[in-house]
Amino acid sequence: MDKKVAVTPHLSIRERDNSILLYEGLASLNQGDYSTQASVTMRFVLSLKPYIRFDAPQLEEYSKISTGELSLGLCDGTTIDRAFLTRRNSSHGSQCLESASGTIVSRVMIERDAPVKSARFLVPNLRFFIGHPISYTSRQGRDRIVLHGNDWIITLDAVENKKAVEEILIENTHSNITHIGKIEKETGTSFTEKEVKVVAEGLFWYLSFCEGRWTGPLFLTGFDSDESQLWQVWDSLRISPFENETSWADGHHVDHIELPFGKFLEFWLDEAWREVIRVAIHWYVEAKNQIGSIEGSIALAQTAFELLSSFVLVENFNWISQNAHNKMPAADRIRLLLRWASIPTDIPSALSNLKRQANEQNWSDIPDAIVQVRNSIVHPTRKNREKLKKYQLKVRIDTWKVSVWILELLLLRLLDYQGTYHNRLIHQHVGEAEEVPWA
Repeated sequence: MDKKVAVTPHLSIRERDNSILLYEGLASLNQGDYSTQASVTMRFVLSLKPYIRFDAPQLEEYSKISTGELSLGLCDGTTIDRAFLTRRNSSHGSQCLESASGTIVSRVMIERDAPVKSARFLVPNLRFFIGHPISYTSRQGRDRIVLHGNDWIITLDAVENKKAVEEILIENTHSNITHIGKIEKETGTSFTEKEVKVVAEGLFWYLSFCEGRWTGPLFLTGFDSDESQLWQVWDSLRISPFENETSWADGHHVDHIELPFGKFLEFWLDEAWREVIRVAIHWYVEAKNQIGSIEGSIALAQTAFELLSSFVLVENFNWISQNAHNKMPAADRIRLLLRWASIPTDIPSALSNLKRQANEQNWSDIPDAIVQVRNSIVHPTRKNREKLKKYQLKVRIDTWKVSVWILELLLLRLLDYQGTYHNRLIHQHVGEAEEVPWA
């Protein structure tokens, strides 16, 4: 395939109703000792809580199928172990018929697990970056992102009807497929579903970090050298609604999303690092999206600081012993972590409310401010409740902002990223970027 030609989708996508056709044909519906066959359509629905829906519009002997758990068997031999029949409608005429619908909840592996030359997937709700030039059937555009790491190459191409999809996303603020992806080996060698699954899982966490929202590869599908499909995986995936806002990875700088990936994948393929990276990104995304409101997000961010402080300073870089780390006050742990990362500790002037509060309370720097506000939230003694009253909402918002900013920088420092980034504390417009502090 010409590397400058856009990757084509391997599934039928309906943008307007936010659905993807997965299967259409005969299937058996099995419940206890009873089994019946029907024509079934299966679609992935990109709603606020995405799910796989199945519909059987004409099901005979409806009285023997009840709502509840059942299994499905496709005509190619694929078994779907767990599904739930959630709805049935009966009609009475010359023949009693029933239509049924439900949801699929188990992981599904279509066809055989054979080595493949490439794997394709779909990505929802990823912002459109100004990337490398590619050709579509109806247009040309700078719509390609290319990620390299550990002999893997991942191509992410915006969908051909990008403008229409963008309008739909902005209009309803839910979900839609924005990119078509392809995973290959740099050396052109074959790989198994088990091998590429680890890379695809890592890509989910990496893209979620880049976006500050949950997104990643859907319906990983393996192809041989003749582009014949050998297998397909239906996995559940957490997806956040689309937001047309920038993150540290700016949409006008494709290198923001491309350059850190190599180090990320190196860490991801190391089991010791994988868990730490995964948990840190989890707390980062949840904190950024204000899970548990502003106050809860401040607490979540400090959980990530504690994790990174122990793993980085004690376990990996031996800056301090575990015993000494355990005895250090929380603010000192964060302060030492920021020193390791060469991240400034002075409260930025852009956070005027936090800076004013810090002057009033004699807080020395960012770590001190974060810990003081956080302690007043998570330790609700009478004294702390009185303190929290003094920390007005604007102060708490500034504390949340600086916590998320630090988490972004710490993760980028771990990935040894040396380029520019979008500083959420200063920059307001897409395209604005500055060097990371340690560059």
